[in-house]
Order: sequence, then structure tokens, then C-alpha cells
Amino acid sequence: VVLLEARTETWCPQCPPSNDETNDLMVVPEYAVAKFHTSDALSSVCPVCAQYDNEYGINYTPAGLIELGDYSAYEINSQWPGWGTDMAARAQGVSPLQLELNSSLNWTTRVLTVTLEATFTYAVTGGELKMNVYALENLVPGPQENASSGYIHNRVMRGMLGDFYGTSGVIPSTPVVGTTYSHTYTWTVPNEVKLADVKLIGLVSHDL
Repeated sequence: VVLLEARTETWCPQCPPSNDETNDLMVVPEYAVAKFHTSDALSSVCPVCAQYDNEYGINYTPAGLIELGDYSAYEINSQWPGWGTDMAARAQGVSPLQLELNSSLNWTTRVLTVTLEATFTYAVTGGELKMNVYALENLVPGPQENASSGYIHNRVMRGMLGDFYGTSGVIPSTPVVGTTYSHTYTWTVPNEVKLADVKLIGLVSHDL
């Protein structure tokens, strides 16, 4: 699955067109989309998202980072019309691992428990492998300077369960093929987030 991280802000004149593009992409099973809000009215629910943006800078998010495809060259860019083509090309790669998410939610306490399992299908060596789970919300009404009244946001980032850096130390630098590595997260869903509209993305990043 190819992950597209996009940042959508009130200052961006391309927001409605690029959101249309990501809305089309996120319904395709081969792709996952996460939309970061770090400096507008929707940003207060996810302060860790702003930390993530500060940590990795403008060269990663917000331009639209396509990752988790094959490891071929990709030039990070903000040219949203090309995202579909770029993602389709990267989807041709073969992922070195299989991911599985198992989750449960206590609707009374609002505590979400998520276990991410990663099983490697071929050898990966070098660098650091970090796990994370993104929590997103669909059907979020909110301000948008460049869209019509009543605009609804989807796949809005609400939390990063492995913090902005991700969880290291679970997967060794040289994981064993066929071995499953897992980590369990607990997260109290903020009151501003509708429990029925929470979506999860599990990922493993490979920092070389």
C-alpha cells in the first residue's frame, strides 16, 4: 500500500483541487491518504502533527510525500495533478513486509487499543525500522477559505500513536524473514473526534 501524506491549509490556493485528487485516491485499496492540518482551525486536535512537521521540515510534509512503494527515486513535490501517476508507478514495487492491524475501542472511556503486526517477506538490512499508527477522522466539517460553504474534510490526521518519531526498538535492523514483530498502542480519543468516523493506518518506516 502506498501512503500519501498531504498537508491542506487555508493559505493554500490549490486546496480544493488537491483535496479532490486525494479524495479520489483514498478510495482505491492500494493507496492510503493522510491529511495533515498544522496551522489552521483543525490543527488543535493533533499537536503531535505539528511536531512531526517541524521535525522533518518542508522537504517532506506538507508538499505531499509518497512513500511505502518500491524504493526507487522520487522527487518530493507539490504538483497534485501528478500524484495519481506517481502513486501508480510506486505501487508497482513489492513491499518487503505484510502489516496487520487489530483494534478495539471502549466507547465509554474512549480508549482505543491497537496492535500493529509486521511480518517481513524478504530480507531488509541497515538503517532503522520504526512502527507507527496514524489515527484519522472522516466527515469533519471545518473552515476552508478556498472551497464552498459546508466543505467536509476526510482523512484528517488526529493522532500519531507512535508519536511524531515512531516506535523504534521493536523491529531489529536486520529483521528475520517470516518473523512477526508487534507493538500495542493505547490512545484516548479526544472528545472533539467522532468515534464512529475514526480510521487507522499502520505503517513501518525505514530510515536509511
